[in-house]
Amino acid sequence: MIRPFKPFPVLKTERLILKKLNHTHIQPIYEYQSNKSNFVHVDMPIYTSISDASNYVTKMNEGIDSYKWIIWAICLKESETLIGTISIWNLDEEENIAELGYGIFPQFRGKGYMQETLKLIEQYALFTMKLDCLQAYTSKTNLDSIKLLEHLEFDYLKTVVDTDTTSRTPIEMVVYKKCPHQLKENVNITTR
Repeated sequence: MIRPFKPFPVLKTERLILKKLNHTHIQPIYEYQSNKSNFVHVDMPIYTSISDASNYVTKMNEGIDSYKWIIWAICLKESETLIGTISIWNLDEEENIAELGYGIFPQFRGKGYMQETLKLIEQYALFTMKLDCLQAYTSKTNLDSIKLLEHLEFDYLKTVVDTDTTSRTPIEMVVYKKCPHQLKENVNITTR
C-alpha cells in the first residue's frame, strides 16, 4: 500500500474537482450534518453547532497529515461549490485493503456526480495506492447506494451487522468490493 497524500492529490473529472477540505466547507458541512434527514442510512452524529463542523474539518485534515486516511471535498468544477465528500479510510496494511466512505448533499443526488467521483477514486485506490481490494459498506436499506455500487461492478462480499453505533441500534450492512483486475481501464488521473 502506498499513501501518496503529500502533496495533497487534487483530482479532476469533467464536471468536478476533488480537493482538500478547508474553512470554506465548514458551513455547508454543518448545514448537511445538522439535519438527520440528509443521512438517514448512516449512523453519524447530528451537529448542533458550527464548531462541530469546524472540528470535523480539522480532524479529517489531521488524519490525512498522519496518513490514517484521505478524504476529498467533492466540488463542482465551475463554481467550487461543495456537494459532498469521499474518503479512503480504515486502511489495513496487512490485508492491503481499505474502505470507501462517501456522501453527497441531497440537492445534488441523481445527477451522476457520485458515479463520476467513484470511478475516479477506485482508480486512485487500486492503481495509485496499489490496494489489492477496495471495500464499500452501505446500509442494506440504502438501495440507491447499492444500485450505484452494482452499476460500477463492485461485487457483493457479505452482509454484516454493525452494533457499534452511536444510536445503539444495530445496522445491517452489505459489503461490496472491487479489485484491480475488475477495472476495464486505467484512466489517466488528472491532478492539480
